[in-house]
Amino acid sequence: MLEIEKKYLFDKIITNLQQKYLHIVYQWYTYSNNSKSVKEKCIFDLTRNKTIYVRVIKTKIKPGVSNKNIQHLECINANALIGTKFVLKRRIITQNQIFIDQFIRSNGICCQLMEYEGKDINNDILPCFSNIIDVTNNLAYYNENMCTEFTQQDFEHFIFLNHLLKR
Repeated sequence: MLEIEKKYLFDKIITNLQQKYLHIVYQWYTYSNNSKSVKEKCIFDLTRNKTIYVRVIKTKIKPGVSNKNIQHLECINANALIGTKFVLKRRIITQNQIFIDQFIRSNGICCQLMEYEGKDINNDILPCFSNIIDVTNNLAYYNENMCTEFTQQDFEHFIFLNHLLKR
């Protein structure tokens, strides 16, 4: 499937956006180069009370445009991923399909990022954010470039959260 996404930095949300879902997302990059990335994700869906495991393979066409293939998994062996590049984020998905990511573990380049997947972002949405900057063409703000190492301590936190939220 073709994915078109825009990425934005912002200071804060000015207007109340209708939240549809709240997720905690562990995202490991098992392969990444300039044209392709493979990531495994554990999505703790706090809204629907479930855990989702997926592998996402993206082949980049240009910044913000990729071919994306999603494979659903039964589980993820997080122990085998110690030492792998990863990010941990809290994700809000709004009624308008806006993704608002707050990074819990990353390289620290930013604390939050807004993403929109689709052809054009609705111009009514942009004024909901203060000091918004389009960073779609800046590869530093792509999650695979915002990673930190998944450590033993991260693994222990993951196991704790996984047991806590086991459905």
